[in-house]
Parts: sequence; structure tokens; C-alpha cells
Amino acid sequence: MSGRLHSRPAGSLAGGRVDVVGVSKSFGAHEVLHDVTFTAPAGSVTALLGPSGQGKTTLLRIAAGFERPDAGELRIDGEVMSGPGSFVPPERRGIGYVPQEAALFPHLDVARNIAFGLPRGSRARVDEMLELVGLVEFRHHRPAQLSGGQRQRVALARALAPEPRLVLLDEPFSALDAGLRAEVRDDAVAILRATGTTVLLVTHDQDEALEIADHVVVLLRGTIAQAGTPQSIYDAPAGLEVARFIGQANLLAAEADGAMVRSVLGEAPALGRRGDVTVLVRPEHVEVERVGSDAVSEPDRAQGALGTVERRSYYGHDGSLTVLLDSGQTVVARVSIRDLAVVGARVRVRATAVSAVF
Repeated sequence: MSGRLHSRPAGSLAGGRVDVVGVSKSFGAHEVLHDVTFTAPAGSVTALLGPSGQGKTTLLRIAAGFERPDAGELRIDGEVMSGPGSFVPPERRGIGYVPQEAALFPHLDVARNIAFGLPRGSRARVDEMLELVGLVEFRHHRPAQLSGGQRQRVALARALAPEPRLVLLDEPFSALDAGLRAEVRDDAVAILRATGTTVLLVTHDQDEALEIADHVVVLLRGTIAQAGTPQSIYDAPAGLEVARFIGQANLLAAEADGAMVRSVLGEAPALGRRGDVTVLVRPEHVEVERVGSDAVSEPDRAQGALGTVERRSYYGHDGSLTVLLDSGQTVVARVSIRDLAVVGARVRVRATAVSAVF
């Protein structure tokens, strides 16, 4: 066998709806979470996204029952797990937990690691899990004999073996190298979707959250800055802070008159805004046109702006250009290979779309 995860479920798990309502948590004088409220629908993958130290792991630990909130409630399928006067211990929550490091028992082989916590006589369930994660031939190997990706697969199998209604993933792929990380992550998510398990994933990787999650909850300084689908958060961030954090952002000073907003990259609908504003233009919405070396800036900003290519990045399928505009501002454009101008080239850039006006 190849050792890859297999995308057919070993059973039909019933994912639980998770409701986090007004949850706050402090450690001493430091408030880590403040009035956090969101819902993770049953069977969904919900990413808790934010930089390090924003409260993501604390929230996951509250969901697991490893920490108690100071205020608010956490419910699974309407049942209060943590709340005022109510607390269900971790072992009774029906939750699987996969930490950043696989945290396997080094003295137990793969099969016994998966069986840990299952009733005696669960060999058939262990066999199902080994088949599910593609590790049948490794059942008698110990963790030290496995690769990093294989250890994470064992950890996932162990989490799924008791048929949980919720699986918590605490950046479980971050320690893997880039190529292996993508493979193991995508296969693991396919398994979780096939089994119908509800997933809460902690990550600081924006690409990871946007690629695999159904819902994204952006945590900044312990509060929810925005929650929604990956597309809504990327296309319409709720504020400048979210715009800066999610994806690459060209944030440009502009003027709005209610009808149009005008920036150095051209004009766009003002969405009712007036006065001095900031516009968000994503790199894929910046059009680049090569011009002669003697081209000079024109007063009509609707035509865009002239600049010089400062940096050229090649990604194989496409690339990006960092352009220093004659006005002194820098913008990044995501372009096709044919438009990947050389460093030092003179170009005209303009916005084909504006994602948001702040």
C-alpha cells in the first residue's frame, strides 16, 4: 500500500453542531478571549484563524474541556458542555483531539495507539482505522519507526476510532514539510468530510484556512474580527486589520464622492462613501501593461499609474510583480506568465476591481 489516506469512511459518524456563546477567558490579569460567539454547523470544517497568541488554542482547549471559560457557554448539539454551573468532563464530550505534535505513546505500536481508549475487543474497529488511513502494513511499527506524516495519520485514526461527533485539530500539519503537509492535510480533510465529523481547526496559515474550511472565524486579540465563508472574508473583509491579515493586500489612499472612488490605480464605485478613504485591491485585480522606457505619468488617473518593476516572482503556473509607482507607492500584481515583466521594466498598472472601501 502507498500509505496514503483512503477517502472512504469506516462508518457513518454524526457530526455535532457547535455553538460558542459569549465565551471569555482570562489567565490572571490577561484576558485571552473576550465575548466570543460563533456557530460551527454539523459536519462542517470551521477554521479558527489568526496570528499566534490570539486565543485560538485556548478556545480549542475550552471546547475539549481542558479549560473552563470564565463566562459564556459552549454547546454541542444543544447540550451545554461548559457554562455557568455546568461542566461536562473531556471524556464524556464525544470529542477527538489531534495536537500539533502527534503525541503518540512511544512504547506502543500503531495498532495499540489507535486502540487506546477503546473497549476491549475492538480489533475490528482498529482494523477499520488502519485501512482508513492506509497504514495496515504498519500496524506493528512503533512511532519512532514512522515518518512525521505517518504519525499524524495514526493520531487522526486514534481520534476517529471512538466515532466522535467533533474533532479538534490544533495545527496538526504545521510541523511537516511543505509538500508532505499539503498531501496529509488534504487527505485528512477528505477523511473527515467522508465520515461527516464536525471539525474545528486551529491555524495561523491563511492559505490553509481558505483552501479547506467551510467557515472561517478570524480571531484578533481574543475577539472575533470577522466570521464567514472563506470567499466572503477574502473578498469583503470587515476592516483594514482583516484585509491586511487575509491574503496579500494593496491598500491605497483614495478619495470618494459618493459615486466613484479614485485611487492611483484608477476609479471604482464608491459604495456610498465620501471623503478620504482606503481601498483594497487584491493582486489578482491589478492589470499590468508594458510601456516604453520613456513613458511619463499622465494626469488622468482613470488610466492607472506608471511604475517600474522592482521584483519578479515566478510560481510556475503564474507569477507576481512588485511595482514601485512613480508616485512612490508600491503595489503587487498577480499576473500570467506572458505578463511577467523583467525587473527594471516600465509598466502601467491599474485596478480592474476594488474589493472593499474603508
